[in-house]
Amino acid sequence: MFSNYLEHIKGPSVVSTFFAYHKYYTRLYLDKDPTPNKYGIVQANTSAQDIIKIATRVIGKHGLFIKPTTRCSSQGIMCVNSIEDLPLAVQQLNQLPNSIDDIGFLNQYINVKSYPYTVNDTIMVEEYVPCHRLIQGECCVQNGQIIHWATAEWPYYQNKHIHCKIGGFTPASLSNDDVKYVWKLTDAIISKMIDHAFGNQFVHCEVFMVDGDFKLVEVNGRIDPSQPTVYNIVYENGDSWQALLHLRSGKKVTAPKHKGMIGM
Repeated sequence: MFSNYLEHIKGPSVVSTFFAYHKYYTRLYLDKDPTPNKYGIVQANTSAQDIIKIATRVIGKHGLFIKPTTRCSSQGIMCVNSIEDLPLAVQQLNQLPNSIDDIGFLNQYINVKSYPYTVNDTIMVEEYVPCHRLIQGECCVQNGQIIHWATAEWPYYQNKHIHCKIGGFTPASLSNDDVKYVWKLTDAIISKMIDHAFGNQFVHCEVFMVDGDFKLVEVNGRIDPSQPTVYNIVYENGDSWQALLHLRSGKKVTAPKHKGMIGM
């Protein structure tokens, strides 16, 4: 926002980062998967019957993934095993407050006629995909150039009652071919953001690795705050906070080099 007023402060456009933030527009405009998971969108505070109509179309053998489109820190996200479990899930979702805080700001910086769900509190209903590995590719963009920074990985712990990611380390334990594919996928996503004036900022893409395939989870148009300290140890020239300052001040940024260590 500040870069719209202060020319010496370099930064991405509001709409380019909003595509990453809004989960429906992430799927619609950024996800380049040739066989994407089935999904639908419905107005928040709706009836169970409205969600059931969509859920019946998109549910897979592992159930449903329900998530508000504009919330942070996994608020309201839940997995539903069957259509019969949806009414309780909808009841819980409808207890959440409206997630659209500043409609005036959104109207000022985003063409809401072109992107009408921008100012509507909505919910995504997706086919659930089970996974055991979450892979992240983090990059920065400077003057239209994508600079690969680092990969990271979060394995999942699973038993009869628990399914959650544990720890995290960099670089990800992928084959060379899989690393190339993650960067190819990440580049395709970020290129779409660059088309809408994304630049001079970090961005990271999270994907589930499922049976050798990669499925986009989400895109975050910002630095990953959990990683800079580890990056700085594992990579030469890996301090992403310093790189972010260089991006904003116009100083040239170069990709880090792996020192051969694993950081957790």
